[in-house]
Amino acid sequence: MSNQPQRLFLIDGSSYIYRAYYAIRHLSNSQGMATNAIYGFTNMLLKVMRELQPDQLAVIFDSKGPTFRKEIYPEYKANRSAMPEDLVPQIPYINGWWMLSTCRGSSWLVTKQMILSPRSLKSSQPKGWR
Repeated sequence: MSNQPQRLFLIDGSSYIYRAYYAIRHLSNSQGMATNAIYGFTNMLLKVMRELQPDQLAVIFDSKGPTFRKEIYPEYKANRSAMPEDLVPQIPYINGWWMLSTCRGSSWLVTKQMILSPRSLKSSQPKGWR
């Protein structure tokens, strides 16, 4: 085993989905369903895996419903508009691709609510990881 520290990458999946959706426009399949977010999200993650080669990778998605942030600050995301209609049907495909691509027995699907803070991650960091 190498003396190099293991590298754990935490990817904000929800952010990647929106970045992909708005970066690639007017892409659809033969049935007319929009596929721009699926295509962009997949390519962005494959690029991270190919070029940066993390030892472990977790994609973290926003949780559904109210969160503790909303309880602390009622105006949290108050000005955020609803998810675009043509993005909604792409989400199950993105989640399905991620789950299928990580089926090697160590699939991670977690929500942001499970990650407390960067400080807690740093303090609980196993030896040999960065």
